[in-house]
Amino acid sequence: MKKFRNIYYLLTLVLVVVLASCQKENVESANVNEISFFHPNKINADSLVTEAAVNKVLTVKVNTNADMCTLWPAGNRLTVKSTVTPTADSIDVYGNVVLVRSDDFKDYGLLFAKGFLMTGTKTTGYSFKYTYTKPGTYKMVIVATVHGNFTDGYKNNIVEKTIVVK
Repeated sequence: MKKFRNIYYLLTLVLVVVLASCQKENVESANVNEISFFHPNKINADSLVTEAAVNKVLTVKVNTNADMCTLWPAGNRLTVKSTVTPTADSIDVYGNVVLVRSDDFKDYGLLFAKGFLMTGTKTTGYSFKYTYTKPGTYKMVIVATVHGNFTDGYKNNIVEKTIVVK
């Protein structure tokens, strides 16, 4: 009788595992609702800004339903210069630019290019502090990712935002 009960429990466990693994999960892409920029004021409270200032900490806040957000601010890109023509960028055998470092999304997939993982949660939103060192107009890219709970599936939503730094 005890053997029969153990076999019954084992078969029930196997059946549950098999049925759970057969579920299809529909992973929907993330919604980016709002992107806002803040500079600290005189009392270190965040003040909403439309343009960033050079050498001043900029806080980027993203309101989204994503599980993870990555920021590519495009403010720090340094390439290796060619030894033949010092004004030209060095390229590898595949025609890609050789980087020293880059946080520009156009370099995604190249060696030494990286985005920054934003801190926060779905409910509180995500934020990251960044400092631009040169004035100009930058194309900031935010990658919002939703992961599946039961599968290894995920979907990205890539949002570009132009920011002026003075």
